[in-house]
Amino acid sequence: MRFNTPLRFVCCCLLGPLGLAVAQPVENGWRMPPVASNPVAAPAAMPVPPAGAMPVVVPGAVPVAAAVEPQRVVPASFSESPSHESAVVTREMLASELAAIEATTDLSEEIRKACTERLSKAKEWIDSEEASRKRQQEIEAFLPKIGDLVAETKAALEKPADAEFGANPSGNTIAELESQLAALRQQVEADEAQFAAKGKELEGRTARLAELAKEVVDLEQRIADNTKQAAAATGTDLNAHVQAFELKAKLQCRNQQLVTTKLERRRLDETGTLLPLEHDLAQRNLNGRKRMLARWQTAIDQWRKEESLRQATEARRIAETSHPALKSLAEQNAEIAERRIATAAGIERVTKTIKELKEKIQQYEADFETLRDKVKHAGTTSTTGLLLRKQRSELPRMSEFEERAKYIHAEMPAAHLQLTEWKQLRRAVADPEEAAAEMFDSLDASLGNYDRQQVIDVLVRVLRDRRDLLAKAIPDQDTLLQDLNELELIDHKLETLVGDFREYLNQRVLWIRSSDAIELNDVRAGIQGIGTLVNPVRWGQVLRVAGVDLLRRPAAALSLLAFVILLIIFRARLRQTQSNLSDPPDAGQEAKFSRYAAAFMIAVVLSARWPALLLVVGYRLRTAAASTEWTQAVGDACLTMILFLMGCELLRELCRSEGVGEKVFGWPERATASVRNTLEITALVGTPIFGFLLLSQFGELADQQSSQRLLFISILALFFLQIGWLVRPRGPLMKCLSAESPQSLVVRFKKPIWCAVAGAPLAFAILSLVGYHFSAYQLSGRLAETGAAVVAAIVLYSLALRWLEVIGYNRALRDAPAVRHDEDRLVIDSSLSEESVVVQPEPIATVSMHASADSEFRDLLRYAGIMLLVCAGWFIWSEVFPALRVLDRVVLWQNIESVAETVVDSGGGESIKLSERTVPTTLTDALMAVLVIVATMMVGRRLPGVLEFAVLERLPMEQGGRQAVAILVRYAATLVGLLFACHIIRLSWGSVQWLAAAMTVGLGFGLQEIFANLVSGLIILFERPIRLTDLVTVGDVTGNVTRMQMRATTITDFDRRELIVPNKKFITDNVINWTLTDPVSRVVLPVGVAYGTDVKKAQGILLRLAKECPYVMREPAPSTLFKSFGDSTLNLELRVFIAKRDVYLDVVNELNLAITREFQKANIEIAFPQRDLHIKSVETLQAILPDAQQQRSAA
Repeated sequence: MRFNTPLRFVCCCLLGPLGLAVAQPVENGWRMPPVASNPVAAPAAMPVPPAGAMPVVVPGAVPVAAAVEPQRVVPASFSESPSHESAVVTREMLASELAAIEATTDLSEEIRKACTERLSKAKEWIDSEEASRKRQQEIEAFLPKIGDLVAETKAALEKPADAEFGANPSGNTIAELESQLAALRQQVEADEAQFAAKGKELEGRTARLAELAKEVVDLEQRIADNTKQAAAATGTDLNAHVQAFELKAKLQCRNQQLVTTKLERRRLDETGTLLPLEHDLAQRNLNGRKRMLARWQTAIDQWRKEESLRQATEARRIAETSHPALKSLAEQNAEIAERRIATAAGIERVTKTIKELKEKIQQYEADFETLRDKVKHAGTTSTTGLLLRKQRSELPRMSEFEERAKYIHAEMPAAHLQLTEWKQLRRAVADPEEAAAEMFDSLDASLGNYDRQQVIDVLVRVLRDRRDLLAKAIPDQDTLLQDLNELELIDHKLETLVGDFREYLNQRVLWIRSSDAIELNDVRAGIQGIGTLVNPVRWGQVLRVAGVDLLRRPAAALSLLAFVILLIIFRARLRQTQSNLSDPPDAGQEAKFSRYAAAFMIAVVLSARWPALLLVVGYRLRTAAASTEWTQAVGDACLTMILFLMGCELLRELCRSEGVGEKVFGWPERATASVRNTLEITALVGTPIFGFLLLSQFGELADQQSSQRLLFISILALFFLQIGWLVRPRGPLMKCLSAESPQSLVVRFKKPIWCAVAGAPLAFAILSLVGYHFSAYQLSGRLAETGAAVVAAIVLYSLALRWLEVIGYNRALRDAPAVRHDEDRLVIDSSLSEESVVVQPEPIATVSMHASADSEFRDLLRYAGIMLLVCAGWFIWSEVFPALRVLDRVVLWQNIESVAETVVDSGGGESIKLSERTVPTTLTDALMAVLVIVATMMVGRRLPGVLEFAVLERLPMEQGGRQAVAILVRYAATLVGLLFACHIIRLSWGSVQWLAAAMTVGLGFGLQEIFANLVSGLIILFERPIRLTDLVTVGDVTGNVTRMQMRATTITDFDRRELIVPNKKFITDNVINWTLTDPVSRVVLPVGVAYGTDVKKAQGILLRLAKECPYVMREPAPSTLFKSFGDSTLNLELRVFIAKRDVYLDVVNELNLAITREFQKANIEIAFPQRDLHIKSVETLQAILPDAQQQRSAA
């Protein structure tokens, strides 16, 4: 048979192996059998025609061109779709279909891609079907064995555990025993994993059965839907053909999954008896192997200790009986043996710690899982809250992990060093004979009488002993290092687990009820509890214990009591000293900050009398020999109340009349009186209530929740009244603040502040009443600590402000003589009459850098106080933040970061591998970035003044240089803050470089001038063609440079107008800087005298006046010039030089006044313009006048 084209030959070759259709070449193309209306109901496969036989023409076949596209050839394998009733789609069939599609060259890319994707999905369904069939076979093989497994498991449980787990380790060396111990540890880990898996399977059996029932229903519904889809799919084109394959594969997979799911349900039903038995057996094996591991560990540790002790004893005996020349070698062996004993003890200690930490990890993991399950099902009940608080109190403190980390970091380097030293010694004695021969020559000469070979034999024995000792000590040291590494990993794992557990508890403990809402019975029980607290019998016991302890140990208690008594006795004298130290300095005397600091310290000492008494009582009750649980609780309460009482007393002492607050800090008298009166009531009433509240939480009274709640609500009510009365909008405190700073935020928001501050205790009291007592107690305590931090920040800010005022006062005092000297130089000569006095215009005043620095330093102190409060707030509220961490759940965007990891290959080599991970940016990150930017802007604006005040003015730099440095530091600080904010939101340069490039191009055209000014500003800062306070002329503007910024520079002219000059003008235009390199400048005064004046005399007067002027420099010397003959004057010029341009107006004014005065005395006339009018004759005028009159009449 001959084929007309190669393509027909290929198609015919494809027809034979597949056997799916018969095609025949005809004149118009290849013909295929007709596709049935139901694409899944295909005719039976026809037999493959013998080789050389002619293809059979099927009647009614349609050309492929009718099904796909005109003049397109479709392979024969596409001719028939699988039937959902009989044909089974296999992986080979799908591979043939894919190969046929790839071989066809006249399909469009869209159709080829769609068909390939459908066949790929069909292949995935076939893979899933095979996996499900494999699982079916496993279950079918397992089901008949269930009965035998139950019997075997029961028999295994009945066997005694000692017979199976009673074996002891066997071996001749520690290395062999350690190997067996490591294998046993691995088996214990495998048993733990099996026990956990069995427990999870047993616990999830019921839920899994319910899930499988749902899966069966879902699969049946899906199978029905797929069957309908297959029946409804019609079409004769290639897409319909491929879709039929996909639907059939999906249907096959779903049917298989249904069978496997039903078998899985059957397996779970029939293993209801087997699973508990397997779980018990797994627990029995785990417990037995754990006991076995503990026994082996103890035995190996004991063996190591006994062997180390035996070797150390033998080595010490040999060292004592050795020859003096060989004694040092034997001593080294004994030292190695003794160090091995310490290593064995370290191994035992570390191993015990590892075991305890592993047990804690298992316990906390189980507790964590159980707690999450209880919270999930029980909800936010008071029982759940009690459970959360109990679990939170049982968690280990972070200090335990810190202590273990310090121990590991201290022991690991020492262990490494010891191991390195022993390995070095081991290499030195690898060949004892050679080492002994080398050591013989270095020994003492006293061995010269002995035979050389005998001495070498002794040395060989000693070195062999050392080699044996090191051969056993080095593995022990290596074991210690491995145990330390394992301890570090397990400690880190436990720390992470405890941190996650604590964060989980903190997120929920505040929002769950701790008790039920308070009722009348609770009030009665609370009153009874308070009555128990004030029982005289209890307080008589306290007095008795304190008295007995005072008699037994009187020294320390009497010393503290004497201190308190001395404070009370010398209180008036201390206050007088404090008042003297607080007084301002005498006129002309410098102030000393140490005096004010001493006055403040006296206030601290005066406020410590009652807290010191509490310290004495609390400490003695806490440590007394006859102390009981009640007296210890009283002692703890006294010690806890010290801070509360100390804060109240210190603030009250500061607010005392004529005290530190009024005389040193400058606090208003009415405000201090209001605070003092409020604190007196708070200390008098609040301290006992606070003490009883603390006592209700100790010892046997801790279970009386009702009394705790009543006392807590009582102290909150006291604070509500006291704080509300103190900060009321029309109270003395707010009135004083309004009078001092009427535009401050505190004054403008005084009503909201009053509502918030006074309403907080009331809100906490309500929370306690409705059952959230624990939440209210925790939040109120932290709020009280925050208030104490605010008061402390105010006091520290007042102290720092006073220090700044002292520095400013002393600086002004030092500058006062120079100011008076300048004023004396500007006094006008008294011989001048009042009429001749001319008021001098003020010179341009330069910016007072000291005043500016003081102002900016004040602002920076204020910002520092705010930042200090933020840090204190973070420290105080850090444990509550997890409960408020709602903003972390708001993810703004995801970031892909590259992380470098060290990878160890099979050969032990290390390499660096970069991996990517996804890190979210949350709303919390965005808010933190905004706070950083705001803080950067606030600090950046004040940083130059502070730098000038604190550092630059003490350096030998001129003012312009200091200003340039300050501006650059400000820009650098701002840039660092912005980069840090970008780092917080994980905005790297790689993610914005293309956007930055595009914006740079756009801004380069739109903001060209602004960028030019910015670059010019940088050039000015580095090249410094102008500086602050320089006198410059730009165009027709002359003035002093008073402010330099990145974009523009401010110039103040002689009319005190501020002109904003873009920085570009200083670079591109002509600029005159009168004070750039030399501040000396020349002043030219033109003077015109009348004709006939003696010019030499006038010049002499001008030179004399110039030399007498205090502003005129002697070198270069002043000069005069007879410049020209004017129309009415003889033009003279007086040329003088001045040290700086700032005195230009003073020089001109003083010299002009002096010239006028001296010329008048010398009768020298200062000429003025004159014009002479010459009239030739009267007749001419009379002749002209009639003619002019006639012309006006004619007009």
